[in-house]
Amino acid sequence: MTQKELEVNLERAEDSLSYARMMSLEAEVEKLRIRREAKRIVELEERMNVNAPPLDEVSASIYDDLPAEPPDLIPGVLPSSGTAGIVGETNVGKSLLALEIASSLVTGSPLWGMIEPNKTVSKVVYFLGEHTKRTIQELYHITELPKEGNIRLIGPEDLSKGLGKGVVINGILQQKVIDWFSELAKDAGLVIFDPLSAFVQGHDAENDNTIMRTLVGSLSLVGERNGASTLILAHMGKPRIDQNGQAHQRTSYAMRGASAQEDALTHVFYFRRNTMVDQQQATYELTSRKFKGQSDRGKIHLLRDPKTYRHSFLNGDRPVVQAKKINTVNRMAQLAMEHPEWTKTDLVDKIAGEQRIGSRTVWNHLKPDDGENVSQ
Repeated sequence: MTQKELEVNLERAEDSLSYARMMSLEAEVEKLRIRREAKRIVELEERMNVNAPPLDEVSASIYDDLPAEPPDLIPGVLPSSGTAGIVGETNVGKSLLALEIASSLVTGSPLWGMIEPNKTVSKVVYFLGEHTKRTIQELYHITELPKEGNIRLIGPEDLSKGLGKGVVINGILQQKVIDWFSELAKDAGLVIFDPLSAFVQGHDAENDNTIMRTLVGSLSLVGERNGASTLILAHMGKPRIDQNGQAHQRTSYAMRGASAQEDALTHVFYFRRNTMVDQQQATYELTSRKFKGQSDRGKIHLLRDPKTYRHSFLNGDRPVVQAKKINTVNRMAQLAMEHPEWTKTDLVDKIAGEQRIGSRTVWNHLKPDDGENVSQ
């Protein structure tokens, strides 16, 4: 046999071996498909064999007395049941709000220094789809919020060790993932998902109404199974552009992607930066787009501390004026500690010079209006 014939035979043998391996691999894949389908059928049969409760157990008369509605966990901000969504642009501070809400619930401290929670919870479970645990831990340390209570972070690096973070993949609900999430959130009073889009996978899935409604409903189920409230953070879509090329903020259905997302939520808030107070500080607006609770606050104005990033509640319809009052009061306290020998007039003159305003304006800032919070 010539060298060339040997090479041809060897090539044929390698082709045969490759074909045999391919056929073997296809056979194994087919076995896995059969097992998966068999398991699906068994699970379906098990659900069908469950005794369905009779009408009297699953219905109520329309004439019955109305059941007492449980109070909001945080009045006008977080319901005791249902699912709230905070929608905002990237880096506006959605995760920061979630941490402040979580801290208020586990410690009982007033949210933003003003809103008293109606009850505390024993545990908050925070699912992260994009940020790592370290990122959120660093943010929490910066805020100097109390290191009290039980707030558990579950990052994407943790979810990848288990069943992953995909709740809906290519339009198919991953029931095992929801069951796993429900177990992880056991005994929680608040469950947070940050952000919504991280828990869905598939081409153009965010714009599919059916897929996104399924996703929101499934995440809500995690809270419902544990008797907890659910908070979902979501990205805001691009502003609407008119015929003149001017951008306009959306006042409804501002969430990025399918409109069904907002319809599936019981409470929706839009979080936006509002007005700059100075070069370092800005006021922010938390606007209620939909609130099915007892005390809809409409629009909440917040002032963010440039050092700790924590927010202070601003009353009324003049948030910038109130923000300046807060800054004046805080600066007054700081100077008084640094210069105990100074009189109040000395302190006022110093602040007036720093802010390049009249002393009378500083005195007005130091005089609280009725109902206004001028301390941080």
